[in-house]
Amino acid sequence: MEDFRYDSYCGLYCGACEIIKAYQKELATGVKAGWEDLPEQFRKYIKEAEVVCHGCKSDTVFAGCQGCAVRACARGKNAGSCIQCNEYPCPHTKRLADLVQKVKEFLPHCKVMLRNLEFLKDHSEEEWLKQQEQRWKCPECGAGFSWYQEKCEGCGRELVSLKEHNKF
Repeated sequence: MEDFRYDSYCGLYCGACEIIKAYQKELATGVKAGWEDLPEQFRKYIKEAEVVCHGCKSDTVFAGCQGCAVRACARGKNAGSCIQCNEYPCPHTKRLADLVQKVKEFLPHCKVMLRNLEFLKDHSEEEWLKQQEQRWKCPECGAGFSWYQEKCEGCGRELVSLKEHNKF
């Protein structure tokens, strides 16, 4: 079985993705993840597709991410992320910045993409992944949570205030 990859080319942390979290829950429980299991705010703006993904850098990618131009470009250039490409910033990242401006109000998880790429300029991917893993864990019980999750599935703690704190 293919491993999950939580790093991305664009700066999103796939480990907090609604799709991956739902798919991992399916694998753990044996109960098929359905589109209706995703938070309304997420599914309202993302085209419905099968809830399956191992992360942007894997070969098992959510249908909504398969056609991503940033992903295709980085894979084609064998770059770990956009920031590692000697053409950065490029037309793809310019379109990415424009997209973030358009969707940040209804898909606020996109706000961090460019900021995360900038962080990766001066830090290793391993350091970034450790930071993100910690950022998306409940401080009460250590359970991971996703971008739009409101309560921790491990201990029931409210997570809305954590999202404000995380400023995603």
